[in-house]
Amino acid sequence: MTTVADSGAPGVAGKVLLVTGATSGIGLQCARSLAEAGAKVILTGRRQDRVDAAAALLAGAGLDIEAHVLDVTVEADWLRAVAAAKSAFGRLDGILSNAGECVLAPIDQLDPASVQRQLKVNVVGTFLALKHGLPAVRESGGGQIVAVGSVAGLRPAANSTVYSASKAALVDLVRFGATEGAARQPSVQVFGVHPGMIAGEGAIEAFGAERAKAMQDAIAAQTPVGRIGLPEDVSRLVQWIFSNEASPCSGAQFVIDGGFSMR
Repeated sequence: MTTVADSGAPGVAGKVLLVTGATSGIGLQCARSLAEAGAKVILTGRRQDRVDAAAALLAGAGLDIEAHVLDVTVEADWLRAVAAAKSAFGRLDGILSNAGECVLAPIDQLDPASVQRQLKVNVVGTFLALKHGLPAVRESGGGQIVAVGSVAGLRPAANSTVYSASKAALVDLVRFGATEGAARQPSVQVFGVHPGMIAGEGAIEAFGAERAKAMQDAIAAQTPVGRIGLPEDVSRLVQWIFSNEASPCSGAQFVIDGGFSMR
């Protein structure tokens, strides 16, 4: 039987895609864009109230999605989410592992709890996405898993010691995930997407409105394209990756920062 994943047709229409950290920022925009392109999207987040609000927002835009609570650090939540996708649609064609945790501070001001939280969400969360995503997507005929990292994992910056380390670990998780994904057929391609500073509510939540604007203005002034990124920039890249056109690039690490990290 021919599946959506191996039909050879480009695009995401009809694909069943699970998005973590989808209640705001990059995750919400990706969920919206994928649904608008015809994908069957399972929107997930850690908090029920935020999941409900995001689902209502997209439903108000005429988009039909599934929504579930998923704490990416809890294995039982992954089992439920994957089972829910299969129950609703009969398969799972891909995962966007977007949930992340960021605490910026000098290393001597970080407390162990915040360190452990960043490592759990950014590293363990990505590991669990691969652990449960690889067999589920392969069983559905193959597809893609996309992990959202950060340029901080490729080029550490001041006050980002643990955050950068956690996102650097994600780079190797993608590499080894791509290797395991190609080890058996149907294959599963695994990709890393590494944004720089992205405008929107995510930055405001992390740093506060005033500090976020100051940081964004400073980074934009040093960015070759003359601006910081938008959630839509990331969603367009993610949508292309989830199309079959991206298959030859498995294991690739895509940087989307307007050239900031090259300066």
